[in-house]
Amino acid sequence: YSIEKKAEPFHHISKLTVKDINISDNRSYICQFQNSHGKASATTVLFVQDPPEVELNLVESLGPEELKVEWTVHSKDSSINSTEIVISNDDLGEIPIEVKPESETSIILQKEDLLLGSDEVPSSFQVFVRVVNDNGIAESDVVNVTMLK
Repeated sequence: YSIEKKAEPFHHISKLTVKDINISDNRSYICQFQNSHGKASATTVLFVQDPPEVELNLVESLGPEELKVEWTVHSKDSSINSTEIVISNDDLGEIPIEVKPESETSIILQKEDLLLGSDEVPSSFQVFVRVVNDNGIAESDVVNVTMLK
């Protein structure tokens, strides 16, 4: 942390800056101050919001036109607002596939999900999972996929 102090003609200003906070810093803090007129204090609460985390556990080709994806989400203080499986390749960019309900942790993607804007399922592409809660967005590691023939 750091403290900046500034004296002005009729008052003094102090600024406390806290760096590198984490969830364990959630608590009430008391600011105490005094001058020649007496003492006073004020209480403030620091609430650290914790973004979600997501791990991609399994990406498995079930044939030339089906892909199984499993993942784990860690979201400590907020429910998940949205979950997407993102399929991408260099030619077509990212194609997000919305997962419903958001709490689901596995899906089997079919041919229509995997076309990536073309007539056939590509033989290889990348996959990752993106989750969103009120505190932020998380993306899993990217996995390279080669479809079975």
